[in-house]
Amino acid sequence: LAATGERDPAVLAEHFARGGAPERAAHLYLPAAEAALGGNDFARTLELIERGLACQPSPTRRARLLLVGAEAHRWRGEHGLAAEQAEEALGLVTPSVALFFQAAGLLALTAGRIGKTDRLLALS
Repeated sequence: LAATGERDPAVLAEHFARGGAPERAAHLYLPAAEAALGGNDFARTLELIERGLACQPSPTRRARLLLVGAEAHRWRGEHGLAAEQAEEALGLVTPSVALFFQAAGLLALTAGRIGKTDRLLALS
């Protein structure tokens, strides 16, 4: 598909998923989900995240997918789900990488919104 000019990462991801290349699929589900999030299509974002997670990606890619999903949940007002995904992402990455701080920030924001002050204090 890429050789014929297909540029849509969601289409390419589905192609790789069906073709037995799950890590390549997961790699492409991420930008597809980010594009959907950027277009405020939160339902599509979460659908693409689920598909990417089903590909059993590496821990870092899983964390990135989870954080995009957490953002979609946050924008839908689903702060509990956002906090859960941010918490899982936080546990997948090394504390010294930027992704860790992104996850911690999102977790702090959502934990505060749902009244989990104990978790918020633990983060600080």
